[in-house]
Amino acid sequence: MTTRVRTLAVGGVLLAVVGGGLLVGFLTLGNDNGASGAAETTPPASPSETPTDQRAEVEQAYLDHWYVYAEALLTLNGSRLPEVFAGAALREVQKQVDDLAEANQPARVRIEHRYRITIIDATTATVEDRYINHTVRLDPETMEPIEDDPNQRVHKSYTLKKVDDVWKVTDIVLYQ
Repeated sequence: MTTRVRTLAVGGVLLAVVGGGLLVGFLTLGNDNGASGAAETTPPASPSETPTDQRAEVEQAYLDHWYVYAEALLTLNGSRLPEVFAGAALREVQKQVDDLAEANQPARVRIEHRYRITIIDATTATVEDRYINHTVRLDPETMEPIEDDPNQRVHKSYTLKKVDDVWKVTDIVLYQ
């Protein structure tokens, strides 16, 4: 056997061993009951099997508040605002919607978020958002923009509190 043939044979065997090892490793990686950090690809059978993640709850509540707020400005109907706002924030946003409704001036809200969530305690969190505002007023008949996209950088802090076991925005601070 020549040196070249022996090198190819040994290299082939080593390649087969390494490939087989990788295959076995990948097959067992997904079956380690989460010890490796591999994510489960099928959803749990019931919600009770998923532990509550407070940060995820706050994030979802924050994003939901934007959806309800955007809907209120577009439809000029603030009836759903109490679902996601409470306290001073609710009064402030309801006044904004009422003022726009009185002027028959809908708006389309579009925001590019860049936020950071801080959990204060079991019932209080803050979201600091440095977002880009693309909100425009609309013609009430055609629902087309009547102004250019402001493309405005905004820095606000939102306080969320658990009210009757629901995370709600209770205070909004605008930074200059």
